Amino acid sequence: MEKTNIINPFVISQPAIGNDFFGREDALRRVKYFLHQDNKLHFFIFGTRRIGKTSLLKNISERFTTSQQKVIYLNMQEHTELSVTKILQNLEKKIVRLVEKSSDLQIDKEYKIFRDDNFLFALAPKIQAERLVLLIDEFDVLVNQGCETESDFIDYLSKLTRNSPNFNSNIKMIYAVGRNYSETGIELMKKFKDSALLYNLEEFDVETVRSITKLSEHSIPFDTQAVQKLYEYTSGNPYFTQCLAYTAFNSAESLNLATVTDKIVSRQFISTVKSYGSGALVIWNEMHPKDRLFLFIASHASKNRQISHSDFDKTALELNLNVSELSYNQSLERLTKNNFLIQSKPDTFEFKIEFFRKWISIDVRKKEIKSYVKQFSEKRNLDSI
Repeated sequence: MEKTNIINPFVISQPAIGNDFFGREDALRRVKYFLHQDNKLHFFIFGTRRIGKTSLLKNISERFTTSQQKVIYLNMQEHTELSVTKILQNLEKKIVRLVEKSSDLQIDKEYKIFRDDNFLFALAPKIQAERLVLLIDEFDVLVNQGCETESDFIDYLSKLTRNSPNFNSNIKMIYAVGRNYSETGIELMKKFKDSALLYNLEEFDVETVRSITKLSEHSIPFDTQAVQKLYEYTSGNPYFTQCLAYTAFNSAESLNLATVTDKIVSRQFISTVKSYGSGALVIWNEMHPKDRLFLFIASHASKNRQISHSDFDKTALELNLNVSELSYNQSLERLTKNNFLIQSKPDTFEFKIEFFRKWISIDVRKKEIKSYVKQFSEKRNLDSI
């Protein structure tokens, strides 16, 4: 059957919104709950890189914007070198543009609310019965850079609850945190305490992956085995799922096939890893150095993704790395929590995301990573890193 002018429906280079957005029903329910809690001002969304935090924020904006509730998105990646006042001034510009589009939000545009850093305090009474929801993406950029902006801005936000007890019902803050989010989350919750809720964003389950593949059901559908294979390789990681679905779809189309089969998914797997490994590199670069070495060792020690303690120790020795029991347990705990590894037996674990394991071990990254390992192997003991 000849197919022409078929558009690949899978998104890999931009946030998934509208009909491209799947799953996350639980996260959206939690956001809705948070928005109706007068004693909660801050909502933190934690999750590894490339897991869909920005897509979730974009869909929160789309779904929760009403005549009674205005939502503004701010990406902190663009604000790392700015003072608190400058950050708030950028918010002011967005709010003024919002006001110009709607007469519902009653703010005196002549009132310069940025004469000092009390912008949100000044804004609260101005919005009257309206609620303003601020979506702050890449919040961890500030947290992990240790710059002056970070401490000032976080202190500013944490003071909102303490200084204005009636502030919560007017303005809500939702943050996305990805880099070193486990450690960052502990520090943030110390500052925001009872005024905050947190939510851990995790990988998709197989049913959500199945729903994603239905994007192509009217052109080149994925059969049941193909969906299972897709999930097996990606463990439901949203980014990797989209990448592999994208290339498998293109392959099936080029071969003039009526369906995407598990053989097509398997055949395209390595080429997908090579083509879209930059997504893995983003995750890799933001890992704890010990975890990078741990995953490097595990990827070479694994046999069909299963790694025993003895396999790991043997491979570490071959790489001239002395891995202490403390480092071993700490990395295992972090990587299990971040869904890269899963304990299968008391002395064996599985490298869960096959996409990531292959990315580490194939020739595309091998030279670079071996150089990285050599840099630290000279110290011999991982605890010295």
